[in-house]
Amino acid sequence: MLVSALAVSFGLLRFDPQMSRYVGLSSVLHGLLVAGSRHQALRREPVGPLVLIAVALKLIWEQVYGPMPASEGFAGGKVIVNAYVYGAIGGLVSADGHWLNFYWLTRLDVSRCWTASPNSPRTSTIPSSPPLAPAEL
Repeated sequence: MLVSALAVSFGLLRFDPQMSRYVGLSSVLHGLLVAGSRHQALRREPVGPLVLIAVALKLIWEQVYGPMPASEGFAGGKVIVNAYVYGAIGGLVSADGHWLNFYWLTRLDVSRCWTASPNSPRTSTIPSSPPLAPAEL
């Protein structure tokens, strides 16, 4: 959630500097939805890719045609569709960063950290457990 909020703040400051103020959490919710769906997709759950496709189509629609019908009435003000994109990008970065961190940490071969050199007669034989796949969490 923090990454998504920071992505929205950075995106609005960098790419929409004419905006003087912004309120709402819908862009962060887009980020949470993308992050959760990305986690499901990485775990090979069938719903994850479908939600990602639906969110991507919604974001494309809003970039081309403007806010979804009745969303401004529901929000009670002007809808900033670019903020949704920034929030979704933040959610994607957060999910992929978390997955990459998990992927590399579970595959780290600790036994190589304990060997002095390849030619050293005293090499450590620390047994390493097999890595867990992301779907086994």
